[in-house]
Amino acid sequence: YFLLARTDPDPKAPASKAFTGFIVEANSPGIQIGRKEMNMGQRCSDTRGIVFEDVRVPKENVLIAEGAGFKIAMGAFDKTRAPVAAGATGLAKRALDEATKYALERKTFGKPIVE
Repeated sequence: YFLLARTDPDPKAPASKAFTGFIVEANSPGIQIGRKEMNMGQRCSDTRGIVFEDVRVPKENVLIAEGAGFKIAMGAFDKTRAPVAAGATGLAKRALDEATKYALERKTFGKPIVE
C-alpha cells in the first residue's frame, strides 16, 4: 500500500512538509482490511477501509524523505487527472445518449417526451 501519514506532530506545520509517504506490505502484521463498500457509480473500484494497528514499517520503506509525502501524492494526481476527466466525459456522453434515446422513444399523451 501507499500510505500517506502525518509525521510532523505540529498542527501548524504546512501540509507540504507535514506528511511522509510510505510503502507498506499488504501482509504486514496489524493490517486489517474492512468490508467492501457498495459504491453507487464506479462499482469496479474496490473501496474498503484499512485499519493499521501497531503496524511496524521499516525506515527503508519511506519514499524519498520524511516530509515529502504531499509532493508525492500531488505528483500522482498530476498524472491521473487527465484520464479521470476523460472517463467522466465519456460517462457523461453515454448518459446523454441514453437519455436522448429514451426521450425519443417514450411517449406520453401521444407525444414523445422529448417534445
